[in-house]
Amino acid sequence: MKKVCEKIFTLSNDLDEASKRIEEIAGMCLSSSEDYNTELTIGLSEIILNAIEHGNLEIGYEEKTRLLDCGLYYDELKQRTMHPNYRRRKVTITVRVFDSYCEITIIDDGRGFDWRNIPDPKEKQYELHGRGITMARLFFDEVKFNEQGNQVTLIKRSKDA
Repeated sequence: MKKVCEKIFTLSNDLDEASKRIEEIAGMCLSSSEDYNTELTIGLSEIILNAIEHGNLEIGYEEKTRLLDCGLYYDELKQRTMHPNYRRRKVTITVRVFDSYCEITIIDDGRGFDWRNIPDPKEKQYELHGRGITMARLFFDEVKFNEQGNQVTLIKRSKDA
């Protein structure tokens, strides 16, 4: 496989910044297939959001549920992005575009999680959240975690190749 380009992005925990970078990363991996582009953008958004909120900001599933129910989720995100324990944490994204696929590696500065123990998505089908990894697995050809659970590599094969 011939590598066409490679770029490294470093993100703070700001969701607006993350949105802009997701668009830029998706643009690097664009295909002539609209479905491909939509899948890539949605899957990538889910994983980067997970890296920020669960990895760097350490907001767990139950805590997020409670914050959403109380309408305090975005306030808590803002507070944590400024908190000394979290504000220097970054998300590093390495994008490698090859002639027949795109490889995206996302690393957060959090403690990681047990990716082998993700609940069955059917258990969460009526929840407001909790399906990001499942969506990424649907939209990417490969989703691989490191042992610690703070790094994920996504591979999306081109439909143009």
